[in-house]
Amino acid sequence: MDQKNNNQDLFSAKINNLIYKKKQYYCNIASLFMNEIELAKAIKIIGSQSQYIISGGCDNAFRNKIILLENDSFIENEIVCLTTRINDNFCEIKHKDILGSLMSLGIDRNRFGDCFKVDKNIIVYCDKAIAAYVIDNFKQIKRLNVSFSISEININQQVKYITSTINVTSFRIDAIVACLANISRDKAKELIDETNVMINHEIVEDCKRLCNNECTIVIRKIGKFIVYCDDFKTSKKNRYIINVKQFA
Repeated sequence: MDQKNNNQDLFSAKINNLIYKKKQYYCNIASLFMNEIELAKAIKIIGSQSQYIISGGCDNAFRNKIILLENDSFIENEIVCLTTRINDNFCEIKHKDILGSLMSLGIDRNRFGDCFKVDKNIIVYCDKAIAAYVIDNFKQIKRLNVSFSISEININQQVKYITSTINVTSFRIDAIVACLANISRDKAKELIDETNVMINHEIVEDCKRLCNNECTIVIRKIGKFIVYCDDFKTSKKNRYIINVKQFA
């Protein structure tokens, strides 16, 4: 519990420091990249203290920066889109391969955003400050040699889904999280208590919260899901059979 509180205090301090710098130097200031759970926490901390925009470089990004706005001056884009074309006919490249190769360069995860493959192209969004380092050192993914350059346009990833159903006893968030993550109800409650679950961009704080209609659920380190609670069937044992789409 102490470690959890220390991590939360450190995160809050980082966000509050951004707010302080923005006001102290009267300038727009950007955070590092954050996942969706971290982003929701940051927005809650900022509240009405500052106007802001959210950007991950591409549409529907999973990892984003939050940019605090102090004035109407030009906001320089600190996010760079890097791209390389590959021939993966004999070597399948997955997201984990791209991410693993990037992490092997010793770069902090919060210095780059989404990375993905579109057709024969690999796309990496990163801080402008480390773009040159990535270009100079990111030379191989698995057995494939790669050569990145800065793209003149921002490239969006093609969102894919895995469709399935879950069988739950109620529409409570802890019951649904337990099924989505394939864990016990008690473990699901732990994830919620540790603020690792989000519904529709909002951190869940109550295990008894009900999921209504179509909702987007994010479970940290598990995945992102669209759950159709308004479209269900009832089993012979009076359990609810709900359609689910998981972001692949």
